[in-house]
Amino acid sequence: MFCGRKEELEILNKRYNSNQFEFGFIYGQRRIGKTTLVNEFKKNHNSLIFFASDTDDVTLKDDFSREFFKQTNQNNLSSFSTWQDFFSAIAGYFVDKHGLVVFDEYPNIIQTHDGKRKNTDFDYKLQNAIDSIFKTTKITIVIMGSNVSFMERIVNDKKGPLYERHTFSLLISKLKWKESLEFVKGMNIDDQIKILSLTDTYPFFLSHINKEKSFDDNLNNMFFNRDSLIAMDPTSAISSNINITGFYDGIMRCLASGINTIKDISLALKAESGKVSLYLAQLIEGKAVRKCVLYNSDKKTYYEINDRMTAFYFRFVHPYIELIKLGQGLNIRAREENAIKEFLEHSYEKLCMTYLENLNSENVLESYFLSFYRFSADNTSLGRSVEIDIIASEGNNLLVGECKFSKNKKGLSEYYEMKEDTNIKPLNAYKNKYYYLFSHSGFDERLLKLQDDKLHLISSKEMLIV
Repeated sequence: MFCGRKEELEILNKRYNSNQFEFGFIYGQRRIGKTTLVNEFKKNHNSLIFFASDTDDVTLKDDFSREFFKQTNQNNLSSFSTWQDFFSAIAGYFVDKHGLVVFDEYPNIIQTHDGKRKNTDFDYKLQNAIDSIFKTTKITIVIMGSNVSFMERIVNDKKGPLYERHTFSLLISKLKWKESLEFVKGMNIDDQIKILSLTDTYPFFLSHINKEKSFDDNLNNMFFNRDSLIAMDPTSAISSNINITGFYDGIMRCLASGINTIKDISLALKAESGKVSLYLAQLIEGKAVRKCVLYNSDKKTYYEINDRMTAFYFRFVHPYIELIKLGQGLNIRAREENAIKEFLEHSYEKLCMTYLENLNSENVLESYFLSFYRFSADNTSLGRSVEIDIIASEGNNLLVGECKFSKNKKGLSEYYEMKEDTNIKPLNAYKNKYYYLFSHSGFDERLLKLQDDKLHLISSKEMLIV
């Protein structure tokens, strides 16, 4: 099922119909839906699609040659002798017509997994073809890649052959909130929220949801059944292009278990902090992990796995993958059931932040906020520590959010505590304070009747309204 991506499709259509040559980059981490987007777009357009496997230049030229002749319905078993001949054939195929040419997983053409350049002149010949052959055509060439840092280097490398040749660039990120709801529409509220708390708005993970089944059945089908998606292909749970083995694996398991500072990871893995820092930096560059800071404190840093599905995998599946393959998955799940429940409750906080971020992108909050954080303070003037799930500020405006997944309805006491929390420094300096209280189970009558235009009560049911 294809859902959403309306804005991205409009951009691609605009470029395709521009009556001039277009050259663009489409990139984003694995499992974000780049290939699905292009496959949807190409349905009504004349196109040639080439997927670059991780192989040598000669083999890839043979592969692309076969694909060209196959897609153009030509009975030709030979290969192009040079990349220049290949590009000339593409231009000759479309002549003066509109056409789409996609090179998927472009980084595989240029570099090895360890970052070394391959023995290829593909990019230099593409540069020549753009300047001498394609520039007078109506062809749209798209280069796609999951190695985000590599793709961004190509775009910005002033010494690179493709520098300033592109006419557009699209970074593909998660689905918009309303788009993601299409994947769970029709399920009961509890199941929808649990699924979204786990998958966030990643289209690949959402696309494997069976709306006819419960959350529990879907969870088993993805992780714990002997023939589950993840058991058959563990890499499908990982949205980063990094090969996560060895020391990387140890760090990911620490982060999934809540060990999230360099000091604590070093202790857990019995490793030097410098080594941990180096590997974390590489995981961050590969978009597997993100560095987080607490609000108003650059010194209080911690690290998180970028998406919840990957975190769930390293916490509950990865340690038991062989047992799951032997049919013991349901026993593993029963053993970890309480921990899974806690994981989902914590993930609900992340989901509420995603919801607010989408409201923010639609400019429906009291102000446009650049970033959302967590807040933590010990030994405050209130005589207790203060923890705030979501916080953001802009000018004189402060937004705070609290997220509760429990079965009990939230009442006045939760709201009054939120207001009290914002009386400590530095939060008390803001003139306008807005409170967002999320509750999976709703709110009691006294809170619902409270007249306060600074308070926003958001139930799970309301979050799911399109």
